[in-house]
Amino acid sequence: MSEPVDSHARSDLPATIAPLWGTAGPTTAPPAPSPTPSFGADAGFGEAVTELQQRVATRLSADGTRYAGLDGVGKRLRTQALVNEELESWVTHRAQVGLSVLSAEEEDELVAAVQAALGGLGPLEPLLARTDIEDIYFSGSAPTMLRLADGSKVPGPRLGTSDAKVRQLIQSLAASPLDDSAGREFSVSRPLLQLRMRSVGLLGARLSAATDVTPHPSGTVRVHRHMETSLEQLLDLAMIDEALLAFLTAVVLGGGKIMVSGATGVGKTVLLRALCRSIPLDQMVVTVEDDRELGLHVVPERGRDGQAVLEPDGSVRLLRPQALVRSYEARAANAEGRGQVTMGDLLNQSLRDSPDVIVVGETRGADVVHLLDAASNGVAGVMCTIHAVSARGVFDRVVQMVRKADPPLPADFALMASTSLDVIVHVARNRAYERFVTEVVQVHSGQLGETGYPVTEQLFAPRGDGRAVPTGHKPTPEFAQRLLDVGFDLNWLGPGASTWDGAEDRWRR
Repeated sequence: MSEPVDSHARSDLPATIAPLWGTAGPTTAPPAPSPTPSFGADAGFGEAVTELQQRVATRLSADGTRYAGLDGVGKRLRTQALVNEELESWVTHRAQVGLSVLSAEEEDELVAAVQAALGGLGPLEPLLARTDIEDIYFSGSAPTMLRLADGSKVPGPRLGTSDAKVRQLIQSLAASPLDDSAGREFSVSRPLLQLRMRSVGLLGARLSAATDVTPHPSGTVRVHRHMETSLEQLLDLAMIDEALLAFLTAVVLGGGKIMVSGATGVGKTVLLRALCRSIPLDQMVVTVEDDRELGLHVVPERGRDGQAVLEPDGSVRLLRPQALVRSYEARAANAEGRGQVTMGDLLNQSLRDSPDVIVVGETRGADVVHLLDAASNGVAGVMCTIHAVSARGVFDRVVQMVRKADPPLPADFALMASTSLDVIVHVARNRAYERFVTEVVQVHSGQLGETGYPVTEQLFAPRGDGRAVPTGHKPTPEFAQRLLDVGFDLNWLGPGASTWDGAEDRWRR
């Protein structure tokens, strides 16, 4: 089987070198040339990096407000283009004065060093500039693996020629001002690292790395995509159809308590962001996350031309009034074991903010106790994501998590508290890497069935290909009235109301 082709590889370099000899040439090969030291090990390498960095920095400065007005991706692409232009000029001059020609590997090493000097991201720079990458997996000097937006995984470039260089790259990222906190240590004594790289996109990228406790320095860079997603955009992406669009919008406007469930990488956070986009702009929204990923506090207001709207002072105008959106993020303890702020602490704090909606990025453990407390505490809207195998499987997960609380709580508490939810929306992904909503159930308030589990009504069920279609079942009268109050047409829940086929046609076009 042939190797997969990286469409982003450099196209100006030949894949192979043609033979030096024709058919009538000598029958024996010439003696092998003496090995020459790598340019990267030459003292002139550092001088070249400094010179190219200064050239590019000068041109970026000359761009002025034009460069300042670009978003994160645009700035990286502009910087990368200038680095390539200046490298080409530098290489040409080097050849004209009779200096040795750099190999392709040496040129790549030089480009990475210049980019690292400019932005601190080094060989990650070109990967983070791409819009089709969601995760970058790396382990030592082995080639990276890239998970793309369509769910497929393809090989990527190495982040270093040795474990030492990869470790040095991570250490430089940890020590640089790329996170909200001061520089962090990444060493044998502190082998685990969590870091948000703020210079990437609206919200940045999340780096999780380890050394010493793994055979090689390894980790994952998760890039936050679809930061400005709406339910209408998910309709165009065939993640929902028009019936789901109308229903989910009404649930949000009606102050519904929504739990989004599914496996890893199926699009739970993307759907949660889209649901949040439907929250009226005059409502007080509080987000609580272990790692800040939702980004409601940084979404810009955009004009009809799609460009961010600027304030008179040149700053970007935010979509939501800054005073009406509060973004909490949990914090680990410092080296002395102090300063930890848990999800539970933040959920308790959020209840004091008089919120209209509390959004929890993902509930993973004992913090679900505080989430359920918020859902049953009179807060108008509560939304969160959770890992579960099915919509009804959420209740088993909740029972497992409350048992992690200190002290552990009984199952009947978890099950009764779960009846404070309104709907559970389950998301799935098929073998073609297509993501879509596959099931929606309503949870009956305050009711446990004969099995001891909450009573539910399946409003949308998976059809043959897994996509959710209306079952024709009716919601409870109280919940139906809340939907009617915000203009929802109950006919969207009738059999035959699905428009999946039209949504798929739009996506394929």
